[in-house]
Amino acid sequence: MNEPHVNALYYKLIVEKDIDFNRASPIQEETDDFIFSLSHKEAIFKMKAHFAKENDAKKITDGFLNSYLVLWGIEHPSDDIKFLFKSSEIVDKKPSNDHTLSICVNDTINLECSVDVHVSRLKFPQPPKDFTVSPDVETIFSRFKSAMQKKEPLLSMAYMCFTVIEASAGSRRAAAKKYNIDMKVLNKWGELVSTKGSKSEARKTPKKGSFVPLQPEERKWIIELIKKVILRLGSYAYDPKQSFTKINLSDLPQLNP
Repeated sequence: MNEPHVNALYYKLIVEKDIDFNRASPIQEETDDFIFSLSHKEAIFKMKAHFAKENDAKKITDGFLNSYLVLWGIEHPSDDIKFLFKSSEIVDKKPSNDHTLSICVNDTINLECSVDVHVSRLKFPQPPKDFTVSPDVETIFSRFKSAMQKKEPLLSMAYMCFTVIEASAGSRRAAAKKYNIDMKVLNKWGELVSTKGSKSEARKTPKKGSFVPLQPEERKWIIELIKKVILRLGSYAYDPKQSFTKINLSDLPQLNP
């Protein structure tokens, strides 16, 4: 080829047998790099930006799909959705004759976002905007999904996530400033993961008294906070200079005194 150009990338949408998107309307999203469309069968990226090599284009599209699956998985952690790369359409922008040459190259890559009851989703998740999956986002989301699928205790997940956000900033107070999270929220988070939990869930044996299991509202509080933290860290990774609305206690489920 004289001037190869990746015209389109094609991914197959794979869902587990217990979930389907057969009644969901197709969606489309446009960015500076591509036009993304998704149906119940496949995802197509029509490239706007110029990429001479398939792998260079896939760095952009794979990143987009990874963010897409994280945002979907926050609300539906039990859903097992994957995008399997199928092929690329590459054209020669300066062919030697009057014909445009297209080739398709097969490859495989799995991007994963696992159901006892069949669910028909009536709509697709909205495509990601201003969100990047950083290593910290990936770590917290992975642990969150594991806890939501009952593969690990909620408190061990929450504690791990708490240490991740503190370490990423250097201290609890620095994390509050960096991600604009009220210190009262972080202090309550630290208190719950350090002092609460039944014998099967607590991180450590109480120094005084007996084990204090998490109350339903405290579980809900932790889950909703982790969701917000994932979104905040992903937005920060996308643009750390943007202005963030502070995450306050009033933004989370109310806890009993």
